[in-house]
Amino acid sequence: MTAAGDDDLAALREQVALACSAAVSARDLDHAFQLQLDEAIQASLRAHTSISSPNAASSSWTQAAPTLPEPSSDVAYALELQATDLALAEQDRRDALACRAAHSQAAASVRIAAHDALFARELAAIPEDR
Repeated sequence: MTAAGDDDLAALREQVALACSAAVSARDLDHAFQLQLDEAIQASLRAHTSISSPNAASSSWTQAAPTLPEPSSDVAYALELQATDLALAEQDRRDALACRAAHSQAAASVRIAAHDALFARELAAIPEDR
């Protein structure tokens, strides 16, 4: 494959790495937001229950705050597709290199066979009495 093909694979690898990094960063930000939201809900529940009934304050704030549902797996699916595309592109590159090597070997064999045939004709053209 040419240098352009190598550049394409390098660009595809970089895209996969950047996408994975962005997904991790987004997951971290979502987790931080979820923690802050849980903290705010806990504080609100404590403040609300202490105002309404001081006796219920100790038991209600220990209940788990509602959590947001997990984000869809669209990002994971997209990353999986991109990783699959990268693997296919790398396999295509390996196949192309193997094909090019086999073609070179076949071309060398044909050159040798053509040379041998020419040499055999030259030998056949030499008279026996020489």
